[in-house]
Amino acid sequence: MSQVPHFKVAILADDLTSAADGAGPFVSHGLTAHIGRQHLPSGEVDVCAIDLASRSASATDASVRVENYARDTRSTPVMLKTVDSTLRGHVHEEIAAALRGSQRRRVVFAPAFPTAGRTTVDGI
Repeated sequence: MSQVPHFKVAILADDLTSAADGAGPFVSHGLTAHIGRQHLPSGEVDVCAIDLASRSASATDASVRVENYARDTRSTPVMLKTVDSTLRGHVHEEIAAALRGSQRRRVVFAPAFPTAGRTTVDGI
């Protein structure tokens, strides 16, 4: 990628629903968003939510996709890596790949979907 647009928030999603769900709250607070399927927007937006289709990919392919997009968006102040709230997919591999690609040192991991009754309380 020759020139990477700058975003306030990058959302690396494991599927299209997660990309849209991740961008929604930011849009409802007045930010602009792009929701794409395995490509970054060419123009400037506040929030870039990318469906990496990694949940249904092999663990190796999922890791490569996540690491590449994390690298391409590593200058973003806030990066979110979504996972399924029931922990389907390659959760460990994708989080590790996001950390490698983004060169970040910390992650907050809180799988939940409160409106569906799935919450994280005291780490459980």
